[in-house]
Amino acid sequence: LLQCLSGGGGNPSPPSKGAGGVPVYTCELCGQSMTHAYSMQRHRKQHMTEPKSFACEVCGRRYNRRDNLLVHVRTHFAA
Repeated sequence: LLQCLSGGGGNPSPPSKGAGGVPVYTCELCGQSMTHAYSMQRHRKQHMTEPKSFACEVCGRRYNRRDNLLVHVRTHFAA
């Protein structure tokens, strides 16, 4: 389950409803909204991790998530 980072733990308030009744999860720290709980969980980890701790070995560009780095690295080797 999602944990509220600003409150020191526990569950966040229930998601609000967006267009068409789709749940909307909003980050209390930056205001970004998402429609999937797992996306919000991944997003909140960005606030907890060291900023941009994953570096590209080719050009040195840095990312805060490994999956974003892997997408970037592919651009160096695209045919």
